[in-house]
Amino acid sequence: MPRASSPARTTAASALGEIARVLSSSGSQRARIEQTVRCLAGIVGADAAVFYQRSVVRGAAPLVYTYSLTPYTIEQMTGGELQETMEAFVNLVAVAGHVRQAPIEETVYFAREEGLHWASSFPVWSVDHVAGVLILGWKRRNRPLGEEHTAICEAAASLIGAAIRSDIELERSTELAVLRERARIARDIHDSATQSITAIVLNLEAAGRVDRRVPTTTRDAIEESLTVARAALVELRRSIWNLRVGAGAGRSIADSLAAVTGPLQAAGIACDIQVHGSTERLADDIIAALLSIARESLTNVLRHSGAARAEVLVNIDDDRVVMAITDDGVGAIEEPGPGSFGISGMRERAASFGGELSVHAVAGLGTRVECVLPLA
Repeated sequence: MPRASSPARTTAASALGEIARVLSSSGSQRARIEQTVRCLAGIVGADAAVFYQRSVVRGAAPLVYTYSLTPYTIEQMTGGELQETMEAFVNLVAVAGHVRQAPIEETVYFAREEGLHWASSFPVWSVDHVAGVLILGWKRRNRPLGEEHTAICEAAASLIGAAIRSDIELERSTELAVLRERARIARDIHDSATQSITAIVLNLEAAGRVDRRVPTTTRDAIEESLTVARAALVELRRSIWNLRVGAGAGRSIADSLAAVTGPLQAAGIACDIQVHGSTERLADDIIAALLSIARESLTNVLRHSGAARAEVLVNIDDDRVVMAITDDGVGAIEEPGPGSFGISGMRERAASFGGELSVHAVAGLGTRVECVLPLA
């Protein structure tokens, strides 16, 4: 006679079956994920839930969905200090890459305003990247998840990761397509316009040498045209260089950051470096400031964090550059010691460029240092 399934196994199997049916149902992917989060919250008895989908290209972590939170809290989570705090926390969970279950301190917004006292955070893995973070909250103060429900949440997070894999592949392919198009435009400009203007410059130079009896007005016109053509050629070559730098976005600064992270690698701390955007927008002094801040921050990771993993992410936009350094260490903010550049020194360096530096630390989870510098 076959052995009967235990109630726990039957419950877990039925719960995962329900989640799988939701994810495979009709409708948009976002709607399916929202329904999955609601379904999971009901299964494990969570009082609230949020889901952040992390961009694997830019490392941003926008809020995708909330369950059972007040409109005011949602508004705070999509702008201002609470948004910054939550996105930093999500990135810490992503870099750490493991489940975190802990009480919510009474001073934290969600305890004060929403009455939530416990949170469980689950990284959503897709292939080899954390593509999102699912956070469940309870009003109970004691640990609400047993082993079975924890396993169900981890499995659900994996199913969500599989469901959004197409988004990740699309994001990667879109960035690659943009870089390839920039390279193609650079080649086209070089092969057509640049060669044509070079020929015009050569012809004008030859015309200016043919006969010195040419009227002064004609010679002046030739010289003026030659000046304009030479300037146009310089601008075209600069545009080609910019496009090609964009196609190899961040290569030089990435190499410099790799050198800065060398001591971490030697100490056995895995460090992922990502640079996105066109580095031609970065002046030499801004690059020097970024490297100085990165060096001090990574020195703190090496000396004080006890981390196993770290991430250095640089995003270059039209008007600013954002550098975020995240580790999965003890999550303590060290005060600068004698002769140390320290956190205050990093803030002063950022302020000297009209920027700002923020530090977010969660005990036992890690620390995130984020520097924002304007490009103007």
